[in-house]
Amino acid sequence: MHLKLASLLLAAVAAPAIAGDLPLERVFSSPSLSGPTPRQAKASTPADVHTRAAEDKLKIQLGTRVRIIRKSRGGRIEIDFTSEDELIRIYDALMGQ
Repeated sequence: MHLKLASLLLAAVAAPAIAGDLPLERVFSSPSLSGPTPRQAKASTPADVHTRAAEDKLKIQLGTRVRIIRKSRGGRIEIDFTSEDELIRIYDALMGQ
């Protein structure tokens, strides 16, 4: 039973390559099988203690999710908001109003 299912799946996946519509390398290369992409690997890298503490303090102060993304030099701070009102509230908090 398993061999028949595997044969059917292989035939369905390889059919475009056999027909010449798709390179065989592309049929058998899968991002999920080859490991994480550089972006996925970077996203899963744990932040250092100080960065994590700063994110937590900003999250508490602003009342929303905050991410600090470090690069080799510099980085960026991402602040989530779900509505125009929330954006205005966050802006006011940042501006001290």
